[in-house]
Amino acid sequence: MKQKCLLSMLFAAAMLAVTLLSCNKKFDEPPTDEEPNVTPTLTIQALKAMHNMGNVDAVTTDDIIAGIVIADDKSGNFYKQLVIQDETGGIAIRMDGLNLFTDYPTGRKIFVKLKGLYLGDYNGSIQLGGGIDNSNPSSLNVTGIASNLFGKYIIKGSTGNKVEPQVVTVSELNDAYQNTLIELEGFQFASADTSKTFGDATLASSARNFTLKNCANHSITLRTSSYADFAGINVPNGNGNLTAVYTVFGSTKQLYVRDTADVKFTGKRCDAIAATLTNISQVRTMFTGTAVLLPDAIKIKGVVISDRPGGNINTKNLVLQQTGGSGIVIRCTEPHSYNMGDELEVNISNLSLEEFSGTLQINNVPAENILKTGTGTIIPKVTTTTDLKANFETMESTLVTLQRLKITGGVNGSWNGVTTLTDKQGAITCTTLNTASFSNNLYPTGEVVSFTGIVTQLNADKQVNLRNASDVVADSSVETGASLLISEYVEGSSNNKYLELYNAGDNAIQLADYTLKLYKNGSADASSTIKLSTLTNIPPSMAAGAVLVLKYTSANLTLPTGVVAYNSAVCGFNGDDAIILEKNGQPVDVFGEPGNDPGTSWTIAGNDKACIDKSLRRKKSVKAGNTNWTNAAAFEWEIGGNGKDDVSDLGNR
Repeated sequence: MKQKCLLSMLFAAAMLAVTLLSCNKKFDEPPTDEEPNVTPTLTIQALKAMHNMGNVDAVTTDDIIAGIVIADDKSGNFYKQLVIQDETGGIAIRMDGLNLFTDYPTGRKIFVKLKGLYLGDYNGSIQLGGGIDNSNPSSLNVTGIASNLFGKYIIKGSTGNKVEPQVVTVSELNDAYQNTLIELEGFQFASADTSKTFGDATLASSARNFTLKNCANHSITLRTSSYADFAGINVPNGNGNLTAVYTVFGSTKQLYVRDTADVKFTGKRCDAIAATLTNISQVRTMFTGTAVLLPDAIKIKGVVISDRPGGNINTKNLVLQQTGGSGIVIRCTEPHSYNMGDELEVNISNLSLEEFSGTLQINNVPAENILKTGTGTIIPKVTTTTDLKANFETMESTLVTLQRLKITGGVNGSWNGVTTLTDKQGAITCTTLNTASFSNNLYPTGEVVSFTGIVTQLNADKQVNLRNASDVVADSSVETGASLLISEYVEGSSNNKYLELYNAGDNAIQLADYTLKLYKNGSADASSTIKLSTLTNIPPSMAAGAVLVLKYTSANLTLPTGVVAYNSAVCGFNGDDAIILEKNGQPVDVFGEPGNDPGTSWTIAGNDKACIDKSLRRKKSVKAGNTNWTNAAAFEWEIGGNGKDDVSDLGNR
């Protein structure tokens, strides 16, 4: 009895001692995990090097690897697997069990006994498993380690370890980064994906692929499981950094996130203008015969010359021409909504420049790379079939006008199919798609006054293709507007600015059809516009052979007897500004080029000061307007002989 009491007292004393010791321990001191007495014999990189891609390799040596779990199955985006990483690389471990995170959470160091396990690869991604999966003999892989064997192969180590993701670029990602934690900076979801959730909540698809992009158009695929617990959450619409596990699927680089905390897209999205403006002509010179990847951080700007509603173009394509310069086809990733006359900036960084059926295009341009900045006007270059063919590569994807031609071919006299355009110098073809709104319209018989279209190429066939039916002026008896032209230009002292218009045709014209526009300082947008019929006290029509004089409001020179000048802000020009005469919205004559700033003066007949304090007169031999400024400036204008403020010839054609 005494012995039992003594034992009870000793036990009570021991428990008291333990309690006292426990009370002396700091309550906020974290528990420590001791590493097992196990020494790794291989790095993960060395283990992966033992694998022959396409095979399943048994590990027969008594080797051990160690790594920190960087991804577990807690969120459901990784299924029946762990991903571990050491200082040399990472690997996925297939495990035939659920709720792996309870024993092997992210941050736990584990040691893996390799003997008896197998190395395989799933579409290029190396995995470690417990057996051979030969369900598809043409593509062997590994099975998961059986749950009752977890303890045999995997030894738990310390918890709370942190692996810092390595900051990389998409171009740097290679197989050495497989199944490691990486970080990408300055990325965002493609605009087409921003309305989606991370997964398909209906489970109609088991996973979703997203395109992530940065402001330089580098892109990569993000894949998330529809069974992830964050599948129903909308993807963030901003820009920022992403932490993810890198893997591959065949030749596709892929990322997997562990949960939404890995996606820190809270900043301002990239826009289409975050790049350096480059001339379209410079972009065209980058093509040397095979597809080429365009440089970082460049954009182009131009005006849409194709007509989407007209239907004679693929719904994903538009043709963009720089004011006064070159053009190119923009191939969008999806049907677009841009119309003829829209001024666009297009970020073309790292996109493919390639030919399709002979025509140069910038391929796969996403919607977010295009920004509408306004509207503009492209004046078609008046040319001939001979000149067009001789300068085809320069003129490709630009707007041109052919004059005095005949049309043959097509289907039963309609535009549908291939027609032939024949002028006095030769012939060229025109293709009209059956999707065009005018496809079944009959083309004009006899001589056509003018034909405006886009220069394109279909394999070896050089073509000029219509945008819509109004691009053809058919009847030569109809006054086309080309007979009204700018016949005199006075750039005098101070505000003494005058313009003279002349009706060189045989018929009277209606002034309500005509508009003058002023484009200042190289702008592609008109600063002043006047419809001629709205000039104060102006008659509604203008007789054949008549002249019309306009002046700036405060111009005060003495004009020849009988000459009346009408006030208009369009005459507020300087020698480097452009003036366009339009009929019913179509340019019929030009003085200068909108969107082009020559400095202080346009060059006329070789004189680069011709428009400063001088009077310029259209040669009397000129009987029609000309929208080709280069040609008109070189051959159609002459400088008046009486110096500054010479208005002696105004009203006298």
